[in-house]
Amino acid sequence: MNRRFLAGIVCLTLLPACAAREEWRTVTDANGEFEIDLPSDPQDISRTATVQDAEVTVVGKLCEIENGYISCGVTVSTFSENIMADIDTNDLFQSIYDQSLESLDDADLTKEPETEFTGYPSQMFVATSGDQQDRVTYRSVQVGNRIYAQILAETAGRQLSEESRRRFLNSLKINAARRVDDKQSETKTEATPPDQTSTESVEGESP
Repeated sequence: MNRRFLAGIVCLTLLPACAAREEWRTVTDANGEFEIDLPSDPQDISRTATVQDAEVTVVGKLCEIENGYISCGVTVSTFSENIMADIDTNDLFQSIYDQSLESLDDADLTKEPETEFTGYPSQMFVATSGDQQDRVTYRSVQVGNRIYAQILAETAGRQLSEESRRRFLNSLKINAARRVDDKQSETKTEATPPDQTSTESVEGESP
């Protein structure tokens, strides 16, 4: 899968949002794909795009506080399964990392020591620029043919408190992951034949 296609994926996950003061609530999407704690009432987003003849749908919830200087939320990008079969997860995450570096002026990117999220491939990085006046935290998680992106953008020196930051980052629950696990478990159970051990005794040769 080439870099142009992967760059298109990155562009779809970096969508503009909805400004309010910090009033936390737990929200979920209409299909129950995920749960997340957000500091204000979010805006639903929904977009379909074609990237190199491949259709990609993006849905999610994004919000803003501090007059738009702080925004955060979750997006879910869904691809056809045959497209995802051709994408190497490491290449995908590296492309997101590289594209983010290119889109920020004089930014320093730090990869967090996270390689999985509840058992699924993931990557998290923090980008800072402008003498750390701007900070973007980005987590990507691949579950089947979906990419979940958790985004926290803090600009112009406005930042969440460490307690609020941890609440946001630690609150993500991907319910679809449990459904994928259940489906795989059911498939494995169906494929496992019942015990065919004979109840008849077997006589051995006499010594």
